[in-house]
Amino acid sequence: MNFVLIIAPEAGWYEQFLRERFPELRVAAVEDYADAAPFAADAEILMVLLPGLTRELVEQMPKLRWMQAFTS
Repeated sequence: MNFVLIIAPEAGWYEQFLRERFPELRVAAVEDYADAAPFAADAEILMVLLPGLTRELVEQMPKLRWMQAFTS
């Protein structure tokens, strides 16, 4: 089962959107990078609004397989 970590303003909205459409996903949503650390070790998918993502946080994500930025 995939674990998605969302870090963005209004992260709860994204979490609800994903849960309604993909109930099999495990999802954690935080609005601040400082709150992401407890979820980092299990995150396989990271959905993030840049800037603010640090190398240190990514290095705490050994299971990370996909990163999706909300910015381009």
